[in-house]
Amino acid sequence: MFTTGEGGVSTGSMVPVYDVREAARGAQVVALLEAHAIPAILDSELVGVPGLPRHELPRVLVPSSMLRAARAVLLEHSSGVGQPDPRQLSALLTWVPAKVEDPPPLQPRLTPPEDDVVYEEEPDEITQPIERLLPSSGPVIPRLSLALAAVLFGLVLQFGLEAVLGHSQTIQALGATTAHLAQLPLRLVSAGFIHGGPAHMLSNAAFGVVLGVVLFGTHRVGATAFVWLLSSMVGIGLEAALSPGTLVIGASAGNYGLVGLWACGQLQRAQRSALPRRERLRTIGLLLLLIPGALTPFSATGTRVAVVAHAVGFMVGFLLGFPYARRLDASQLGRIDDRARWAGVAAMVLTALLLSGAVATALIPTST
Repeated sequence: MFTTGEGGVSTGSMVPVYDVREAARGAQVVALLEAHAIPAILDSELVGVPGLPRHELPRVLVPSSMLRAARAVLLEHSSGVGQPDPRQLSALLTWVPAKVEDPPPLQPRLTPPEDDVVYEEEPDEITQPIERLLPSSGPVIPRLSLALAAVLFGLVLQFGLEAVLGHSQTIQALGATTAHLAQLPLRLVSAGFIHGGPAHMLSNAAFGVVLGVVLFGTHRVGATAFVWLLSSMVGIGLEAALSPGTLVIGASAGNYGLVGLWACGQLQRAQRSALPRRERLRTIGLLLLLIPGALTPFSATGTRVAVVAHAVGFMVGFLLGFPYARRLDASQLGRIDDRARWAGVAAMVLTALLLSGAVATALIPTST
C-alpha cells in the first residue's frame, strides 16, 4: 500500500511504527503523528485490503519515507503515548535523523529580466608585471657574439700596433694628453682603444661585454656603440684638459657612459612598472656598487684612475639615454630602432675615419 502527499507525489509504502495494545491509545498515537504532519493510520481500519497481512495487535502505520520522523516524534512524546514495547524502544533509541538533502541547483535563466543590467569593467592599463610587457631583447648568443667581436677588435688593434711600434710607443702615439690633443684631436678616439697592460685591458673588456649584452637588447647595437664612442671622447677630453701632462688611455670612460645609458633606461622602465619605487631603488643600489671602482683615484697597483673621465662619461651616457630611449613602448619600437640604426652608422663612420687617421699618423714616422 502506498500513500500520496501534496501534488500527488508518492510518500512511500505504509510501514508499522507502533503496536497498539488499546484502541484509545492507537487513536492517540495517530492524532499525535498527524499533528506533526505525518500521515498515520491503524491497520485495523484497513479491513479487506488485498494482500495486507493481519496481526494480533493493531499497529500504527506511516509512510516508509517518514518512518524516522515518526519514531522521533514518538520518542519525544513517549510519556504521552505510553512506553512502546522493547523492540520499538530499541528502534527509536537508535534512530538517526534523516540527512537533509541539498537543494537542487538553480537553473540559469536563459533570458534575464529587463531590469537586470550587466556592467563590464574596463581592464586597468597595466594588469600584470612590467616584465611580461617588455619587448623581447632577442637571443643572448648573437648579442654576446657582437660584444666579444668589439673586444676582439680592440685587442687586434693594440697587439697589431705593438708588434710594429712596441708597447710604450703605441701608448705614447695613441694616448691623449693636453699637448697631444692640441696637435691631433683624433687621439680622442684612439685613446679609448689603447690600454696600459693585460689587467687594465681584461677588466675593461669584461665590463664592456656585460654591458653590451644587456644594452644590445634594450637599446640596440647602434645606439650602444654611439653612446660608448661619444662618452669616451668627452670623458677622455675633459680628463686630459683638467690634468695637463697626464696620459689618458682606456675604454673605461666609454664603459661608464654605457652605465649611464643603462641607468636612464632603468628609470624609464620604472615609470611604467607596477612598483616604480622598487625599480628606482634597485637601480640606485646597483649604481652604488659601482661607485668605489669608478671614483677611487688609484688602482691596486698604484696607477692613477681617470675619475673625471668616469664621471663625465656616465653623465654623457645618461643624457644620451633620452634621445636613445630604452625599447619599452611597442608602438614606438620602429622609431627607436630607426634612430639606433642611424646612430650605429654614425658611430662606425666616425670610428673608421678618426681611428684610421690616428693610427696612420702614429705609423708615419716609422715608414719614412
